[in-house]
Order: sequence, then C-alpha cells, then structure tokens
Amino acid sequence: MVQGYVSNSYPLSWTPENNQARRTWNDPNEATEVGATGIAVLLAIREIGYTVIARSWQGTGFDYWLGNADTSNISAIEREVTTELRDILKDDKLVVRGSLEVSGIRTGNDHQIRARMQQKLQQTDQSDTWGLPVYVIAVEFRRPLAEIEENRNGQR
Repeated sequence: MVQGYVSNSYPLSWTPENNQARRTWNDPNEATEVGATGIAVLLAIREIGYTVIARSWQGTGFDYWLGNADTSNISAIEREVTTELRDILKDDKLVVRGSLEVSGIRTGNDHQIRARMQQKLQQTDQSDTWGLPVYVIAVEFRRPLAEIEENRNGQR
C-alpha cells in the first residue's frame, strides 16, 4: 500500500530468506535501509515520475538527487541546480528536478510511521535553499506500507 502524496497499491512478492541471504544481510538495520531504498527508487519512478540521478552528500538533508533527461521544459531553479551539480552529473542530458530522502522501518505502528515522516520532513527543511521539491518516502515492512510526502520549500 502506498499513501500520502499519492495513494496506490502494488502486488508485492518475494522469495523467503535462506541461509545465504541471512549471512549476506546480517545487519538488520542495513538490510532495512537498503530494502527501503530499493522500494523508494521504484516508487519515485512510478509515482513521482523522476529517477535517481546522483547520490547526495551529508548535510543536504536528503539522500538522492532526482531528475530525468527531459531538457524541453526546465525551470530557472532546475537549470541553476543542474549547472551547480555538473561535476557530479557529468552528463549534460540530465536535469535535476528534486531530491529524495528515504527511511526504512522494519515494524511500526501508524504513530511511529507518522513520527518518522515528520522527523524526515523537518530534516529536509535544510535543503530549502535549493528551491526544489524534496520527496520523503518511508517504507514499513511488516504491513508492508510506503508513505510518500512532498516538502516544497517548507510547505507540506
């Protein structure tokens, strides 16, 4: 189930874990974060319409830069940020359209998920200076549930 900025549902299936998977993902926190990132990237493509084009760095308030290769309709802000990131992007066909913050929760109730979303949305406030929308996607694995919210210059 996907809720928040968009509402949708998708069939979800996976292969039961085996010993190799348990050994490979022996750190449950890292496994949760990596799994949440994979789902968030797919949801960003499907529900937001952008793909991950670069990893961000610490201090930006988010994890990934989102964008696409559509150069036909670029706002002044998008052009400015894309130009600032040209050394990272190394491809003049990519346009920065926004950013993505991801959070993974193995098991959480509605209150815990909402609290995590609020924490992450506040964290992304520091990226307001970029002037682009920031999407926060929190994935909870027990149900499973993904919540998507948009933070556009402090406006949620």
